[in-house]
Amino acid sequence: MIPRRSDAEASRLRIPSGVRHWRFAVFKSRHAFAAALAAVALSVAPALSEPFSQPKFDAAMKAGAPIVVHVNATWCPTCMMQKPVLSKLLSEDRYGKFREFVVDYDQGKDTMRALKAPDRSTIIVFAKGKETGRGVGDVSEASVSSLLNTGL
Repeated sequence: MIPRRSDAEASRLRIPSGVRHWRFAVFKSRHAFAAALAAVALSVAPALSEPFSQPKFDAAMKAGAPIVVHVNATWCPTCMMQKPVLSKLLSEDRYGKFREFVVDYDQGKDTMRALKAPDRSTIIVFAKGKETGRGVGDVSEASVSSLLNTGL
């Protein structure tokens, strides 16, 4: 049996009022710390992606900029796994010049046909005005990184 802390010990721990046991105070403080850490991480992460727009895409292609097109569905588990991998890689210095365009799978069927994207979770890389690589369903950081390297 775990011994309960006496009132004297609890007062030394500075347990907030309304908390019945010291373990709950520790539990709450851990979650508060984790929430604060997540908020800081999200505020530091740059916004790198934008919805696909044909004029913006054409302008980026004409400029010869490296481009990533991600065919994404909000309900797709593979797409959900790809998003943080792409965000992490595109925030690195070596991929800093890439522009990411996101095609909505449910709304962008014409765009998918034009890009010859077979399905959701497709990643297409362009550089210097032409396609340099594509992958469907890649979720590992290594395979997505090698795909992005084709556009450098």
